[in-house]
Amino acid sequence: MPGNSRIPSGAIHTHTSIPQESAGLESSAESTRKLDDVDRKLADSSNPEWERHITLQGIPVVPVPILPDLSLVRMPEEENVKPRKRKASAIQILTRYWDNRAPMHHFGQEADWLYKRLSSGQHKTRLVMPEGIRPKGKRRSLTSTPTWEGIVETWLGMEASDRASTLEKTMKHVTLPENDTRLGLRGQSGVLAASDIDEFTVLGPYLGKYCHGQDLQVEQGIHGHNVGRYAVDCSMDTLRLDLCGYGYGNVTVCINANTTYRPGEPVFQDNAFFTMVIYRGWPYIYVVSKQRINKGEEILVDYGRFYWLGY
Repeated sequence: MPGNSRIPSGAIHTHTSIPQESAGLESSAESTRKLDDVDRKLADSSNPEWERHITLQGIPVVPVPILPDLSLVRMPEEENVKPRKRKASAIQILTRYWDNRAPMHHFGQEADWLYKRLSSGQHKTRLVMPEGIRPKGKRRSLTSTPTWEGIVETWLGMEASDRASTLEKTMKHVTLPENDTRLGLRGQSGVLAASDIDEFTVLGPYLGKYCHGQDLQVEQGIHGHNVGRYAVDCSMDTLRLDLCGYGYGNVTVCINANTTYRPGEPVFQDNAFFTMVIYRGWPYIYVVSKQRINKGEEILVDYGRFYWLGY
């Protein structure tokens, strides 16, 4: 074998070169005899010379030829391969993304499994209101769970037409004028009070598609960034859950924020808020008036600073 042959660095043997003095060619019979001698000693581990042989000379090795890396070779047929065309986006932009007849329950695949699991047990009703909101006087009952249990049951028992007519009594969808001081909302949707609304009045449920686990990614693949724009976080403790209103909700998804928390943007007084009721182990979101709202006034909710971090 040639004197400059080398074993690849990634091989399992420890030798890296063949000594120059052993580089001469040997006869076939001599090579065979030496290999037979090694096999015999390997088979007879009790041979007193074997351990000494390893210590002094090491295990004999055979050079491994370095094969070319075919992954680095550009094959002729690859030169004529045309690049694949990317599939066109399947994002759906809806011209009408809400309906007052929307159902109270609409689930993604994983959320449906979760709902069936949670609703089968015994659960205590819980109420989650924004910090600082404490109804008083005749509206004080809104702080009690029995009151909210009745409200949820009432909406769950309504037919689609009843839900629509009830919402239309208090809220009206409008297209905001082009001279609106909020530049980003010119020509966009808004919600006005369809009648005079008293303080701490339940306007209706914020509806949508419940998403858990991979459900949210599935929806984003269908409706893109609009999913996040119209989603309400209704997580319970450490259980992540989102209520995605785009394409599945009612007129409440059109309620605008009172401010974007950006410098120079106008700030209006929020006159409504979201509250969450966990009833029979499942969350429901409702819109409640924070103060008296006169007919024709726009209904506004404070989305919170965290919402605007993504915009």
